[in-house]
Amino acid sequence: MVAAKKPTEVRIAGGKLPPIPLPTNCPGCGVSLDHEELRRHTYVCECGHHFRLGGDAWIALIADRGSWKERYGDVRSHDLLNWKVPKPYQETLEQLRDEGLNEAVRTGTCTLGGRAVWLAVFDFRFVGGTLSIVAGERLARGMEQAAASGLPYVLVSASGGARMQEGVLALMQMAKVNAAVGRLDAARVPFFSVLTDPTFGGTAASLALLADINIAEPGAAIGFTGPRVIKQATYADLPAGFQSADFQLARGQVDMVVARPELRRLLAHLLEIYPWRDTAAGRRRRRSRSGRWSSWPVIRTGLIRWTTSGEWRRTSSSCTATACQATTRPWPAASAPGTGARRCSSDTRRAGASRSAWRGTGE
Repeated sequence: MVAAKKPTEVRIAGGKLPPIPLPTNCPGCGVSLDHEELRRHTYVCECGHHFRLGGDAWIALIADRGSWKERYGDVRSHDLLNWKVPKPYQETLEQLRDEGLNEAVRTGTCTLGGRAVWLAVFDFRFVGGTLSIVAGERLARGMEQAAASGLPYVLVSASGGARMQEGVLALMQMAKVNAAVGRLDAARVPFFSVLTDPTFGGTAASLALLADINIAEPGAAIGFTGPRVIKQATYADLPAGFQSADFQLARGQVDMVVARPELRRLLAHLLEIYPWRDTAAGRRRRRSRSGRWSSWPVIRTGLIRWTTSGEWRRTSSSCTATACQATTRPWPAASAPGTGARRCSSDTRRAGASRSAWRGTGE
C-alpha cells in the first residue's frame, strides 16, 4: 500500500520581512507595538489593522526564500517634460534612488509554494506608487513574458494612479498595460491581483481590478477617484465605508477580502487549482487532436468542470464572494450542463467582457 503524499506546508511568509517604519501605538486599537512580534505576524496587529508594506516587504512575503529574480531593473525614469512644480521631478527621482528605491513597480520571477510565477509589486513610497512610463513598461514586459511562457502572473498594487509629472505619457501606460492584460487572457494564463491600501486611479482601472481573481486586504481603500473629490463634485453624502474593501466586495468589484497572514496560502492554493501551461509537454491547447479535452482543468470561480472526464462540478449553493467555496470546500457530485451547475455570487458580478465569453459556455 502506497502512503498518500503529504501536502507541502505553505508558510505565511516566504522569508523574513524587512523592518518598516511603525508608529509607537497601533492606530486601530491604540496598543503599544512590539516590532519583532508584529513582523512575525506580517505586520498585522491583533486588532486586524494592516500596516502598509513596501515593495521589498511584499517580495519577501510572497516569494519563496531565495527564489526572487528581478527583471528590468535597469529601466529607469527620467524627467522628459522638465517638470518643476512643486519640486523638480529629476531631483525627486534622484532623492528616492539615494534612499534605495528603484521605481514604483518591481517585477520579476520567483516561486510561490514551489510553483514558478511572475510577480509584480507596487511600492507606494516611490511617488505614491504612481503609474509612470517605466512602471508601465515593466508591467507590460512582465505580462507579455508570462503570456509567452505560460507562468501565472501575480500583481500586488498600492498606487495613487498615473504620475502627473509625466503627463499624457503616463496616461498612455493605462492603455499599454490593459492591452497586456488582454494578451494574458488570450493566452489563458492565470492572473491574480492583490489590492492593498490604497489602490486608486488608472492603476485600479487598467489592470488591478481586471484579474481572474481580485483579492483585497481588509480595510484597503480601493476606487478610481477619491471620496473627497467625489463629494466636492456631487455634493452628495457618501455611504459609510465608501470605497473600502468590504464596500467593493459587496458590489462585486473584488472577489474576496483576505487577511495578510492567509494571503500566501490562498495564492498557493489558487495556483494548484487554476490551469497553468506546461510548455515542455505542449499542454496549452484546450482540445487535443483527437477532439478530447486536454488534461488540465478549466476552472472559473464557482463554476468548475474537470476536463479529463467532461464532468461538470458545481460549488455549494451557499457559495459567497467573501470566501468562494470553489477554493475552500469539497465539491458535491457532478451534474451535467443545464442541470444545476451554477456560478457563485462573486463570478456573476465579475466585470470584464473579454473573460465572460468562456464562463459556463462549455469551453
